[in-house]
Amino acid sequence: MKRNIAIFAVLLCALLTACGRAQEETAPTAETFVTLTETAATELSTEPETTVETTLPTETEPVTETAAPTETLPETTEVVPSDLPPQLLHWDARWNCYTVSIELGDHSDLSEHLSFGDDHDPHPTMTWEGTYDPDEPDFYPVTVTPTDNMGNTADYEVTVNVPWEKMHMTTPFSTFRETHAGQHCGIDVSKWQGNIDFDKVKAEGAEFVLMRIGYGDSGCEMDAYFTQNFERARAAGLAVGVYFYSTAGSPDAARQQADWIADQLGGASLDFPVAYDWENFKHFQDWGMSFDELNAIYAAFSERMAENGYDTMLYAEPKTLGTAWTTADKTIWLADYGNETAYTGDYLMRQVWNCGRIDGIDGEVDMNVCADLP
Repeated sequence: MKRNIAIFAVLLCALLTACGRAQEETAPTAETFVTLTETAATELSTEPETTVETTLPTETEPVTETAAPTETLPETTEVVPSDLPPQLLHWDARWNCYTVSIELGDHSDLSEHLSFGDDHDPHPTMTWEGTYDPDEPDFYPVTVTPTDNMGNTADYEVTVNVPWEKMHMTTPFSTFRETHAGQHCGIDVSKWQGNIDFDKVKAEGAEFVLMRIGYGDSGCEMDAYFTQNFERARAAGLAVGVYFYSTAGSPDAARQQADWIADQLGGASLDFPVAYDWENFKHFQDWGMSFDELNAIYAAFSERMAENGYDTMLYAEPKTLGTAWTTADKTIWLADYGNETAYTGDYLMRQVWNCGRIDGIDGEVDMNVCADLP
């Protein structure tokens, strides 16, 4: 533990230094360094990154959750006037800079780790310049330049983090509650938590649980443990909500998902809005989708859920809010790990950590806080 703390301290100091110098210098060149300028053009990948510090919790299912979308929006040929450049989806408010992490020894092109998009153009392009050594842990400044079909472009100074080692730390729910005293504490679960003893979960001090009802792209599959989770959590006296992990590529697919959710709920009351979990932002540009089209997908889902008698909320990271996602008229379930958040917008609840431990669950679980229970 002491060694991990020391490593973390070194990482923190180095990252702050790198963010400060990113505007002023580039990393030194060496023969083993990777140096190039490339146009991003790689195959679709919706698998979330695996490092705890920088990514959302991984939701994986065979084929349906990791495959390319089977239904996509038609390609946009009309050029929509805009003077806004494409957005890079790597802003880290805690460090006040753009960051991207790659694993030590990963010699794939940096473009495979970069995500960007545009308000109107579904097919922006990107180049990057700089030098980094994937075999030498450090922080390296590079410049990333995305461009849309109107010629709008911007240079983003990005810190490439090649970490010394991965740090994996679990937090007991009792410690989590003490840290967030004055707020309501709960968990979110899916089939990955297996059989759950919700009486023990409640006895540990959890007040609410959000559970995955299903997942899918143009179709829907029910989470294998949803029915028993819903019944047992209610019986234990916990406030309950549901979320749907979506890889929908069109508004029609989102409406079908909303109807399917309503059918499964059968009019059952919930204590929270139905959460829409669309988090496929790794290499977002390969979806061939603009941010306007992405927001139209959520709007279709939200409107159809309202027709079925349910409110909705959007599960999202700070780096996608105000960039990929508009925030007006959206209730937010914020995914931002750490005791504090630098996000200044409104949100209903926050997912604080994905490596929690609580009695009643074998293994790790996501932990959440909210200011007010319904």
